[in-house]
Amino acid sequence: MDVSIQSGFWLVSSAALVLAYFLDQHPAVPNLWRSIFRWGKMRVGVLKEPKQFYEVPKRWFQHFYPVGVAVNFLLLVLLIQKVFFGEQWPPLLRSVLQQLQHPVSFTDITRAEPVMLVLAMELMQVCRRSYETFCVHVFSEKATMTLLHYLLGYVYYLVVGPCILAGTNFQHLRLSDSISAYDWAVYGSGLLMFVSASVMQHKSFRILAALRTDVKGKDKQHQYLLPKGGLFDKVSCPHFLAEIIIYFSFCVVFRFQHTVILSLFVFVLVNQVIAALITYQWYCKNFPGYSEKRYAVFPFLL
Repeated sequence: MDVSIQSGFWLVSSAALVLAYFLDQHPAVPNLWRSIFRWGKMRVGVLKEPKQFYEVPKRWFQHFYPVGVAVNFLLLVLLIQKVFFGEQWPPLLRSVLQQLQHPVSFTDITRAEPVMLVLAMELMQVCRRSYETFCVHVFSEKATMTLLHYLLGYVYYLVVGPCILAGTNFQHLRLSDSISAYDWAVYGSGLLMFVSASVMQHKSFRILAALRTDVKGKDKQHQYLLPKGGLFDKVSCPHFLAEIIIYFSFCVVFRFQHTVILSLFVFVLVNQVIAALITYQWYCKNFPGYSEKRYAVFPFLL
């Protein structure tokens, strides 16, 4: 079976993350590798040398999401013009989508409703995350990430929207003649899952932000505290769990027929689980007895 460039990219990236994680865990691997692979508080103290040239502040996460907002808003507008008014795709975008499909030039997805819904959900996701990084998060001045993480963030939010379109028969997307009760149930369940996970993620970020402010609202950026409340009492990273559910909801809306979204979900799952495991290890190292009460990301499983 042929695999498109975009599906292959997400699957290869997932495998690379797994390999990188095992290298991170191997005691013989030098700390330089961990300083490149890790981010935020997990990087603090890994290298004793002063700040490296390839490090950037973790607060630069703020830059990714406006890019995602612009890209997904534009794609949604163009899709609406295509479906409702018969407009053609701009030549440059059409060429990009065709290249992303290569060597698979055709898919069975021609219904516009799930494509518009998932694009709208992704747009809502990056709008919320943009708001949170600017107005909710309190970034530590000590927290950094590598330039590689920074550049990959841009790549991710630039390509997710086009991947949603390129995994469909985008040249022939059209509204359905009728929407059955089953269709409504699928779309509704996916949207409900998305909204629930978004609320859970936002609440988790509020709890994390509250750790960095004192009773007078002043920043306490010099220390890391143990988050409590909500799902933090069960897992280390409920915000990562929410991210997994959000992208799983995209698969639900497409009835698991969008192979690119399935590949993207595999990448998100691998990425978030690895990030949660590293975070869990950090909490266990810095807070004695932590492992007796909590899991990394999936309650009662992992």
